[in-house]
Amino acid sequence: MIRIIYISCSVEPFGDAELDSLLAVSRRNNHALGLTGLLLYRDGDFMQILEGEEEAVRRVYARVLADPRHQHVVMLDESPILKRSFGEWSMGFKRLSDSDAPDGFVDFMSEAFDSSTMADHGSRALKFMLHFKQLGQ
Repeated sequence: MIRIIYISCSVEPFGDAELDSLLAVSRRNNHALGLTGLLLYRDGDFMQILEGEEEAVRRVYARVLADPRHQHVVMLDESPILKRSFGEWSMGFKRLSDSDAPDGFVDFMSEAFDSSTMADHGSRALKFMLHFKQLGQ
């Protein structure tokens, strides 16, 4: 199994109906593929973690790369895993406000985030996502 964590920007911000539709489709597809994860959204920016069998995770990530609604897709982490961190969610979701970044963490969804300095961002990205998992339980 592997996990991929990525960030992207939407070409146009998603309204509530578009987010609801995206989540419904994602949850159905992820369930069928045996994928789990979490999607964060803030003002047109997405951050997502996908976990599951390598072929399925790569297929969904390739779909994101080809999706004309997304731009500036940056992979923050790609790691083999033995155990899922988000196994109970086909696609958890949290809409973030500007004040939601936990203290001491890189705000991966801010304009100030520099993806060219990727050293250690994979582990930080996972901690960032796990923070929101804990809030959702």
